[in-house]
Amino acid sequence: MAFRTAASRRAGAGILGTLAVLTAAALAMGQPAPVLAATPVMHVTATAAMAAPGTNLLLNPEATAGATSAQGWDAVTIPGWQVAGGLPTVVRYGTPGFPETAKSWPANRGNLFAGGAGGTAKLVQQASVTPNARYDIAGWLGGTTTSAAELTVQFTGASGRILATVAIGPAGKQAKSALDYRQAAGTVPAGAARARVTITLTTTLTDWNGPDAPQTGYNYATAADISLTLNQPAPAPPPLTPPVPDVLGYQHVFLFYFENEDYSQVIGNTKQAPYLNSLRRGGATLTNFYAEEHPSDANYLALAGGSAFGVPLTDPEEENPLYNIDAANIGDLIASRGESWKAYLQSANGPCDDTVHGYYWNDDQPMMYFQDVRDRPRYCASHVVPLEELSSDLANPATTPNFAWWPPTTAPIWKAAASPRATNFSRPS
Repeated sequence: MAFRTAASRRAGAGILGTLAVLTAAALAMGQPAPVLAATPVMHVTATAAMAAPGTNLLLNPEATAGATSAQGWDAVTIPGWQVAGGLPTVVRYGTPGFPETAKSWPANRGNLFAGGAGGTAKLVQQASVTPNARYDIAGWLGGTTTSAAELTVQFTGASGRILATVAIGPAGKQAKSALDYRQAAGTVPAGAARARVTITLTTTLTDWNGPDAPQTGYNYATAADISLTLNQPAPAPPPLTPPVPDVLGYQHVFLFYFENEDYSQVIGNTKQAPYLNSLRRGGATLTNFYAEEHPSDANYLALAGGSAFGVPLTDPEEENPLYNIDAANIGDLIASRGESWKAYLQSANGPCDDTVHGYYWNDDQPMMYFQDVRDRPRYCASHVVPLEELSSDLANPATTPNFAWWPPTTAPIWKAAASPRATNFSRPS
């Protein structure tokens, strides 16, 4: 699963849009392997092999390569497809709000391409074709009263000039999420070399950055089992292979994020955040990052583990301290490289503080969501520590962790007025 860092949908409220600068400060450049080595995203490599007539020329046509989203809230990398718009994702059949497997669609029973939480979404892929061959394009497309899916194929010459366009769909615009089979056939134009295939998952809803996002404004358009076949041999699609990592190696990386602060309250606010703003002159401001959902917890988890893990649109850890996730996290990646990490918690009552008190909320640091942290008391106590330990750790390079994570304590009105309550949450699969 590739790490897809989350931030606010626009330059508004949310956890990491308020981060604004993901402060990776290199205290010293060195030779070691990168501290933050995310799982590679699959891409394609050239091949000269020929595919037999009737072979599907598309890579990952059933969305079975790569990760799925437990609830559809979080965006995922979709190998073989390029995201050309929105925040498309992949879900399993039967995920709440999406078609179930009990119906007649489709025969191959893969996964569903879904519109996601970022408005209208587009996925694009190119395939080599044989001029004058008969083509067949097909797919299962659907949506709801506010969403629909369409599949478009543009045949282009070697120079990229569009020679012909064919589309199936749109399908959807129905009261309950369902899939309809769409298909079209014809002849590949003379001189065509490539077919540009686009899945468009449209919605009439406006992306929403606020309470109950992404439920409000969510795009339920779906597509499944997409195919492009020819009646003659054609260049075979290349295999999906991971790219070669090319990431700078830092000896020390520091991550700060600011909960419930707007972008403008941090970036450009030199009066209250002078040092952070001074760092921008030597770095970059990444303004096109997106949140997974609102409230904040799933966004923290996206940073820590590359997924929202189906966490409900509430703050489950402070309401149910036993909630945990059995999954790999960024701490595991760092430890596997022989590097060290620590999370420094402001206002914590000692190491591995899993309580709620005053302005301290245990869900503001996501590492204690993970089973291999919270269920190992000695490990947790040595890695999730009070902020006061930061000064002594920085006194010596040998005790300074390679990766340090600091979430400053905040006291938003809704939290200050809230009280923890017992709630049962199902563990994500």
